Amino acid sequence: MGIFELLKRMISKKKSTDMLTEFYIASTKKKMDVLLVAERLSEDEYNTLLQLME
Repeated sequence: MGIFELLKRMISKKKSTDMLTEFYIASTKKKMDVLLVAERLSEDEYNTLLQLME
């Protein structure tokens, strides 16, 4: 399982259990920023994950 799939699964689980807090979103965005700069996530994957957290 790749990083994108793992993050998508984690975010979806938090969202479905109504545990997608502002703290979790901010923390996850920081981690995603690092992964984007390190080219471990593509811009499309990054944007997809951001939309999922809305």
